[in-house]
Amino acid sequence: MDEEWRRKALCHKRNNVFWYPPLEAESPEQYYSIAREVCRCCSVWEQCLEDGRDEKWGMWGGLTPKDRSGASGGRSTLLKPHGSWVRYRQGCRCGECVDAHTESTKDVNLNMTGIPYMNEPVDDIGSVRFGLI
Repeated sequence: MDEEWRRKALCHKRNNVFWYPPLEAESPEQYYSIAREVCRCCSVWEQCLEDGRDEKWGMWGGLTPKDRSGASGGRSTLLKPHGSWVRYRQGCRCGECVDAHTESTKDVNLNMTGIPYMNEPVDDIGSVRFGLI
């Protein structure tokens, strides 16, 4: 496993609770929505997704475990709609998905100062999400 890409990842040394929500979380999507914004802008998403393709937990390359199982298992109910960057990462290369992915990664100005580093507490998920914008 090539570790070089991990050092280039936007999530490197950040609190991994957003990529691995607590099992007791009532809504893991609250955590994943923050991670998804970071992953959407990350330059090494392809390597990340490849390394995490068979993982059962956590977000890899911008895809949750359900997103990845839809892509790998052909489970159409888990595939995101056409015209989304997530569907592109699930493997669709139709014009709508290519355009959506290109547009979503263009001219991004993500404020990473609101994402806590490892061992820093996450006090308010809502303020972290708001801080990304």
